[in-house]
Amino acid sequence: MRTQRISSYLSAALLFLLIAFGAPGAQAKPLIYTVDLKATAIGAGETVFGFSSPPEDSFIGSLTLIADLMPNQVSAEATVSFVDFKIGTGSWTMSGTQLAFLWTDSAGEITSYDIRLWSEPAYNGSSLSIVKGGATNVDWYASDATVDKGQGCSFGPTGVLTGPCISGSPGSATIIATPVPEGASLHLLAGGLALLILRHTNLLSHRRRGCRRG
Repeated sequence: MRTQRISSYLSAALLFLLIAFGAPGAQAKPLIYTVDLKATAIGAGETVFGFSSPPEDSFIGSLTLIADLMPNQVSAEATVSFVDFKIGTGSWTMSGTQLAFLWTDSAGEITSYDIRLWSEPAYNGSSLSIVKGGATNVDWYASDATVDKGQGCSFGPTGVLTGPCISGSPGSATIIATPVPEGASLHLLAGGLALLILRHTNLLSHRRRGCRRG
């Protein structure tokens, strides 16, 4: 009887998961990004993250957002669940602070990003902002807190002009998103639960056959 109850409970749990979450829909899902940032300007006379001029090589990092993508969203907040990015001596991980906002078109596709990262908690330390797709003259910019004397940074048509910042002009940020298939994590859980039910059912049948032989 106990084995039967366990099997019934597992079956009910599996049915609930498949009904509640198995069908496609507007659910929050992870978006795994590879971000490639090309620097085009540095504050005049500054050494920013160890660079005194824009380096030839791009900066490449990883970022994962949890977002509920719907059509025609404006400044929809997303949750940053993973970040690993370096610009010279600067580094951004989950030990700092993160903010992210997305804009989508009528098909629910992302058209603009506003992602803000800080190297330390409570919005402190060096900052990295990716504002690709917005009405700005940069795709991204970063401020080096280790050399900032409180003067801030100024921007012009080509990006940062003065201050301890490095930036990239429009087109300098490449963001490649790989969405995890809808409900993939849940389906893995459901599959494991189904396997567990099958094992319990086989165990119950085996025990019944054993009892009949006895």
